[in-house]
Amino acid sequence: MSLGVNAFGKCKYLKSVILPPNIYRIEMNCFANDYNLTSIDLPDSLVFIECHAFEQSGLEIINISPNSKLEALDYSCFEGTKLSSIFIPKFVRPFETRVFDDCIFLENITVDPENKNYKSDSKSVYRGTDNSTLFKVVSRYLGEYIVAKHVTKISYNCFSYCVNISSIQLHNELTSIEEYGISKCTSLKSIIIKGNISKLNNGIFAHCSSLPNIIIPEIITDIGKYAFYNCTSLTNITIPKSVTKIDSNTFSYCISLTNFTIPETITDVGEYAFKNCTLLTNITIPKSVSKIDSETFSYCISLTNFTIPETIIEIGSDAFSSCTSLVNIVFHEKLTRIGPYAFGGCTSLTNVSIPESINHITDGLFHHCNSLTSFIIPNNVKHIGRGAFANCRSLTTISIPENVTYIGDYVFGNCIPLASIIIPGSISNIEFYAFKNCTNLKSIYFRNISNFIRFDRGVFSDIPNPMNIYIPGNFNLIDLFERNIFPNRSHLFVTSQTRLSQLCKILFGEKSVYVHMQEMTHIQDNITNKVIEFIAIDIIYQKTKHKCVYDKTHSLFLSNTFACLNRGK
Repeated sequence: MSLGVNAFGKCKYLKSVILPPNIYRIEMNCFANDYNLTSIDLPDSLVFIECHAFEQSGLEIINISPNSKLEALDYSCFEGTKLSSIFIPKFVRPFETRVFDDCIFLENITVDPENKNYKSDSKSVYRGTDNSTLFKVVSRYLGEYIVAKHVTKISYNCFSYCVNISSIQLHNELTSIEEYGISKCTSLKSIIIKGNISKLNNGIFAHCSSLPNIIIPEIITDIGKYAFYNCTSLTNITIPKSVTKIDSNTFSYCISLTNFTIPETITDVGEYAFKNCTLLTNITIPKSVSKIDSETFSYCISLTNFTIPETIIEIGSDAFSSCTSLVNIVFHEKLTRIGPYAFGGCTSLTNVSIPESINHITDGLFHHCNSLTSFIIPNNVKHIGRGAFANCRSLTTISIPENVTYIGDYVFGNCIPLASIIIPGSISNIEFYAFKNCTNLKSIYFRNISNFIRFDRGVFSDIPNPMNIYIPGNFNLIDLFERNIFPNRSHLFVTSQTRLSQLCKILFGEKSVYVHMQEMTHIQDNITNKVIEFIAIDIIYQKTKHKCVYDKTHSLFLSNTFACLNRGK
């Protein structure tokens, strides 16, 4: 007989249960989240307790007799309960320490002497025929813990949730501490790594929030993922030269770490390695490293300056995102790729120069860089990704080189101070909302377009005032998704070399713009003339290079504009 999956799960008013004497299995989540269930007697017939069976219930007492036939405890079956003690009967097979995850009230674990897999002294549980593996220490253990001399291995999650342990004494015979072995010891202040341990496994000291410093011996060659994750009091740590890699999340959320030296033996710094180290002001990457991975330094809000070593060829996505104090960053010519959002949210960044080796401005690369006033895009760049400069609220000047063919959606969205922009002749795509809410954008200059060009919807949306639009040469529009994309009553400046395609009627709209041209200008292209006739509110002629006719418009026209246009012929 079995009690099925979720049979009594989330029965928040359930206070007591009497199980039948012939029950064989309690299935997954059977009593999970039964907050008022505080005690239960398990019949001797019970063999299996499946995963999460009593998870997050109010269970404080569980009665298991020495005659129990219980064999299997699945992972997390007692997770988050209020158990203070538990008896492990003789037939229980090896199980995971996750059975007792978050059992912060656990004071005693007693094991039947006839059990061949486990032994216990009530505070510690051991595995192995010689008790050489320290399997689990009860969560309520108080003060200093001394690891017994016969122990050579500390098991996965062994000390997890031992929130009252202040010190752990290791010895020289230890050969291994498994993943998360000493994690979540929130009162741990002192530990010295000893023994023949060559690797600090994943999460070994994660969430040890009171640990102020630690010395890593030279015997250590590998530091795993999350090894010191969220060690919020850690201020001092030295990595020995024997270590070659800092793995992902190794020091993330170490919010008291101020300085860090990466030895020259390190060849790989993993993603999120120093994420959210909010007091980190100084760190040097050695020349042995070739890549800065994703989010390696994200949210390091005290980092002010950073020099990228000349050996770095790639910077991963979000690598420095939200480093709000970062003012200056220096690159080298060997850099070939900067990932999306790498410097997004660096609100103090004022000086940055991308090397010519970069050919792609990735999505969100400098979004919300509110102090960035100007930017020169390298000549080799062909693609400017989505939102690359969005919300750069101080950006007034940007130079787009002739190789650029693609301006992604929302690239300059909300760049409010941006007053003018020159679109290169190489452009073929301007995606939706590219200049949305650039409320001070007054002029846009299209160089002689060598490609066919297409506009997506809303390219110039939420720009309230008329613009000056300069088209001195070819403008081969082949596709657009919206009519009248420019603000109404804008001013279009053309020359004798201007060529407008038929679709420009839809692009501008009927009687929508004032068309400016020199008095002697003669456009031979019939399509262009018909487009101008269709879109023009009025045609305004410039009598001389420095004098314009204003009879039919109140627009402001700068006299040096045509000088610029003539130079662009």
